[in-house]
Amino acid sequence: MLVSALLIHLTGGRIETHFHVFGSLAFLAFYRDWRVLISASSIVALDHYLRGVYWPASVYGVLAPSWWRWLEHAGWVIFEDFFLITACLQGMREMKEIARRQASVEALHENVEQQVLSRTAALKASEEGYEQAPRARPGLLVQGLCLALVLLPLDLIHVSAPGREERARRGNIRRRLSPLYLHAPT
Repeated sequence: MLVSALLIHLTGGRIETHFHVFGSLAFLAFYRDWRVLISASSIVALDHYLRGVYWPASVYGVLAPSWWRWLEHAGWVIFEDFFLITACLQGMREMKEIARRQASVEALHENVEQQVLSRTAALKASEEGYEQAPRARPGLLVQGLCLALVLLPLDLIHVSAPGREERARRGNIRRRLSPLYLHAPT
């Protein structure tokens, strides 16, 4: 902002050079910190007031400006600050929301990774148990075949279609017997 003051002084207070102040404020808004804008605007207002009192030709281009001229210039800076500060605050809210979403996605990703690792370990343990199961219980296959030979004739005995009660009774027998003989414990 002091560079803007220097440029205004070097050009003899030309009004076009005052636009450097507005451009500088816009660049400072990229920091997304409203306090930077307030301090920069305060410097501009103080510069215009002091030079307007002690050396008015260097800031306004006239030797006898009205006493409130610095308020007019400060008013336009405040006008721009209103919009820039609004944009800064909105940008900060959006950045916080994006950061919150990113943290949520990363936490979810970590949770999924832990589930994958635990399920992979469980699968590996299950495969090892499956590979060792036939060697540990050789009679399991024979028991399953015997059960199948016992249940198969039950279906062949009734030539006519069984009633609802008979189908339910057969299903109950199969459900009670199949977990005991057909599946190896893990």
